[in-house]
Amino acid sequence: MHIGLVQVAFKPLPLCGLPESFIAALCDGRNYNWKKSLIGTIQTSLAYGPIYFNVYPNLQISLQDENSLSSLMLNVKLHGYDYKPGTEVVCICYRIYYKLVHT
Repeated sequence: MHIGLVQVAFKPLPLCGLPESFIAALCDGRNYNWKKSLIGTIQTSLAYGPIYFNVYPNLQISLQDENSLSSLMLNVKLHGYDYKPGTEVVCICYRIYYKLVHT
């Protein structure tokens, strides 16, 4: 399987204009070395509305690989959100564009 594009949208759920920020990293979860596994990163604020993040990983994954389901991982760290535990503050929507390749 060939993964050509990963689109991620981060949408704030609380009031807009608040100075909260976040950092997100799209990684290849099969690699133990975190720096070598990075595919794309973003650091920004959601103060003025949703943020859209496009990554073109050009990643080939074998469907026979037992770790294929953990090949894409999105790590998100929020900063400045002072809400009660369990409160949902960010909606994350994603889309993965792939093509099956017969070899």
